[in-house]
Amino acid sequence: MVLERLDRQKIYASVSFTGAWLFRLSLITLLLICNSAQAALSIQNANKLINAQQLHSTMQSESNWVLLDIRPRFQYMLGHIPNAHNIWRPAYEADDWTYPIKGMRASKKKMAQLLSHFGVNPDTTIILYNEHNNSDSAYLWWILTLYGHTNTVLLDGGLMAWKRAGFHTSFKIPRTPVKGQYIFNHHHAASELLAELNDVKSILTNQDVLLLDVRPKAEATGQKRASGAQRKGRIPHSLWLDYTETIDENGFLSKQQLETLFTQKGIKPSQTIIIYCHSGVASANALFVLKMLLKYPDVRNYDGSWVEWSSIKELPITKGLIK
Repeated sequence: MVLERLDRQKIYASVSFTGAWLFRLSLITLLLICNSAQAALSIQNANKLINAQQLHSTMQSESNWVLLDIRPRFQYMLGHIPNAHNIWRPAYEADDWTYPIKGMRASKKKMAQLLSHFGVNPDTTIILYNEHNNSDSAYLWWILTLYGHTNTVLLDGGLMAWKRAGFHTSFKIPRTPVKGQYIFNHHHAASELLAELNDVKSILTNQDVLLLDVRPKAEATGQKRASGAQRKGRIPHSLWLDYTETIDENGFLSKQQLETLFTQKGIKPSQTIIIYCHSGVASANALFVLKMLLKYPDVRNYDGSWVEWSSIKELPITKGLIK
């Protein structure tokens, strides 16, 4: 009887140990799944910005995503994030006959054709990255958001951040997905993110709107004329902040640093803000910072920017010191 009782106790102990071990294993597995899901789901975050670890987790656990490398082809061929497709500015810039100014955004039709080429549907997460400063990624994000594709995110810090996180790059060109028939949902269009020439002209008489020049200081003061511009200088009544002040080697500055930067310049959330640069690219970067990271409610990108303004001789310009 004693031996039988001891054997029974051993069995109970073994079962108890096994049950506890299985419970712990299940709990660990559940936590790993939750963490992975959280990392993947964070791609839907409100500020449309993800880090390298979140991208890696998403690539492992999700299926309906497209990764776009926004760099010149030769840079892409020297190494890129695995499964990234390459596009560069001609793919999302207007055709020559669409606007008189070179470099402005592509039409909605051209962008729909581009997304169709990559098999994108309205639920697809489009992940954008460039080398490290986020500018071209932000410009394409702005175009897609403007036309109505809401599920577009940036990889903060771009390819450099991916490498710094210890992830490998690839030379392999991924297979082109099955083409789709993409249609932008006009209900999701964000036309409030766009400023056009007449909007900027109105600032000359209505200074309730803040005009922000984010070009290098030499261009804003009229010391230098960048290629494509017809004149030197800036639009009257502009404030100035070089967009590169919003980033460092890791990507965008922290929210606190960005708030301090813009507050010191006298740029407030209560203002309507129109941003311009040379051709709308760097200004899209600044718009992303103000609109998505700092949640300023009314921020617009002047797509034609200085290239357009400087080409119209009747429009006034200012040179010299700038705030």
